[in-house]
Amino acid sequence: MSAAQIIKADPRLYPTYITNFGCGPDSFILQYFERQMDRPFLKLEVDEHSAGAGVITRCEAFIDSLNNVRDRKKSGALSAGRIFTEIDNRDGGNGSHGESLLQGGGLAERNADIRSLPEATFKRDQGRTIYIPYMSDSAVVLKYAFRSAGIDAEMLHSDDATLKWGRRYTLGKECYPFIITTGDIIKTLKNGDPAKSAFLMPQTHGPCRFGQYNKMQKIIIRELGYYDVPIIAPGAPENGQFYREYDMQGSRGFDLLKKAVFGIFAADYLNKALRQTRPYEREKGKTQNIYDRYMQLICRAVEDHPSSGMLERMAAILARARKDFEAVPVSGKKKPVIGIVGEIFVRNHPYSNNDIIKSVEALGGEVEIPTIGEWPEHTTATRRIDLITRETDLFYKIIKYFFNGNGPHLTKTVESFGELVGGFTEGIRFFMTNRYLDRYLSACQQKLEKPLKGFLRNGHGGSIYDVWDNAEPYIIKWFGEAALSVGKSIEWAKEGADGIINVLPFTCIPGNIVNAISRSIKRDYRIPWLNLAFDGLEQGTTETRLEAFMYQAREHMGKKNKVG
Repeated sequence: MSAAQIIKADPRLYPTYITNFGCGPDSFILQYFERQMDRPFLKLEVDEHSAGAGVITRCEAFIDSLNNVRDRKKSGALSAGRIFTEIDNRDGGNGSHGESLLQGGGLAERNADIRSLPEATFKRDQGRTIYIPYMSDSAVVLKYAFRSAGIDAEMLHSDDATLKWGRRYTLGKECYPFIITTGDIIKTLKNGDPAKSAFLMPQTHGPCRFGQYNKMQKIIIRELGYYDVPIIAPGAPENGQFYREYDMQGSRGFDLLKKAVFGIFAADYLNKALRQTRPYEREKGKTQNIYDRYMQLICRAVEDHPSSGMLERMAAILARARKDFEAVPVSGKKKPVIGIVGEIFVRNHPYSNNDIIKSVEALGGEVEIPTIGEWPEHTTATRRIDLITRETDLFYKIIKYFFNGNGPHLTKTVESFGELVGGFTEGIRFFMTNRYLDRYLSACQQKLEKPLKGFLRNGHGGSIYDVWDNAEPYIIKWFGEAALSVGKSIEWAKEGADGIINVLPFTCIPGNIVNAISRSIKRDYRIPWLNLAFDGLEQGTTETRLEAFMYQAREHMGKKNKVG
C-alpha cells in the first residue's frame, strides 16, 4: 500500500502486481490496491503451471494499453484524473454495484469520495438490530446475551441466495467464510431495512485473513450505498461507541461476557451429548428434540437471569439433560468415531460444509468435533506467550540502554527507559490478569462437566497446553488454527478415534498446512485421514470420497477391536 502511494505521486509510473495462485494475503491486499490505484496496472498471477508465453502476451497487452492511454491523454480524450475506470462484471453488467462504481468515474476516484465519509457508528436511539453470523448453536447463545443487555439481536442464516450475493461482490479468491458472511450481510440489507440493521463481525490479529473481514465488508457495503450501516468488530478502537451506548465498558460488559461464556460452554457440552447419542438412537429424531429443548433453556437462562448464579444454573440444566439423554433407547452396535477438525467457521457452519456431521452419521459414523470454547482458551494462552515474548524483549532493551555507553544520547535513553519501565509494568499487570482468566475459565468448565461425568466419553478433553504439546513434533505448537487441528487430531488418535476429517475453505492457509502435515500423522498413527476443501461449488467426488473414507474407518475399527 505504501508502494501504491509512491506510484500515484509519480505520473511516469505504472505498477505490475506479481502474485501467486492461492496467496491468502493478496486476496485482500489486491482489492485495497485496486481501490487506491488511479491508473492501469498489470496483475500477474503465477503458479507451477505458468507458461512464459502467456506472461509475455499479457505484458505486451499491458504495454499496448499504456500506449493507448498516452495517446488518449495527448488528444485530450482522457483527463488525468479519470485514467482508470473499473468495470465490474460480477453483477452481469446491470447490477447496482457495477453502476455505482461507474457513476463515480473511476474506482480510485469513487473510493476517495467514500473514504472521506465518516465511519458509521452504532447509536442506541436508532433502534437497530444487530445481526450475528451463525457458527454452530453456540453462537446463538450470543444473541440472547445481547438481548439480556437490551440489545435487539438476530442470527444470520445462510442459503443459496447468500452464496449468490457473496460471489457477486467478492473476487472469489478470499476465504470461503468471507464470501458467506459478506453474502449474508448483503442479503439482509437488500431484504430488510438498512436503517434498522447493524452487523457483528469479530476480528483477530496475526497471520489469518479473518482480521480483514470487517474492514473489507465495510468497504463493500459503502460502495453499495449503505453509508450509515455499522459493522461492529469487538476489540476495534473505532467500535468503542457501541460499548458506550450500552454502558458495557465496565462491570456491565463483564457481566454480559460471563453469561455468554457460561452459555457457550454449556452449549458445547450439550452438543457433545447430542453427537454421542444421536447415531445410536432407535427412535429417529428423539435425541434432536431433547437437544433443542435444553438448548432453548440455556438461551432463556442467559437472557432472563443475571450472571451471578449462572454457572450453577447451567450445571443444573446439563444434569437434567443428561437424564433425558440416558433415557433414549439406543442400539448397542459400535460405530467408528470420526474426528472433524479444520477452520472453525466451515467446520461449524452446516451450509458451508454440506452438513458434514449428518453426512458422516448417515454413513454409519459418530462425530467428535472441537468445542467453540477451545478458541477462547487458545487465544488466552497465546496472549500469555505474546506477553512473555514482549517482556523478554523489553528486558533486553533495558539492559542494552544501561550498557550502550552513548553519552550524547543520554536524554533520549532516559526517556526511552521510562517508557520501557511503564510498558514492562503494564505487561506484568496484564500477564497476571491473563493468568487469572485462564484459571477461571478452567474452573468454570470443570463445574459444568461435573454433572456429565461418566456419561460423556471424554468430557472436555485435554487442556490447550496438551493440544499444543501433541502438535509440537509437527508444527510450532501455538501456531494458530493449524496447531489446534494437528494437536486435536493426535489427541483423538491416541484415544482411539477411527478416522480424521480436515475441513477447510479452499486456499485456507492454516488448512493447507494441516493438509500437508496430515500425511505424516496418517503414517505415524496409522489412521484414515480425509482432507475436504469447500468453496461453495458442487463437487461430485466429495460424496464418493467420504464413502470410501468411512469404509476405511470401519476397517480400522475392526482391526483395532481384533487387536484389543
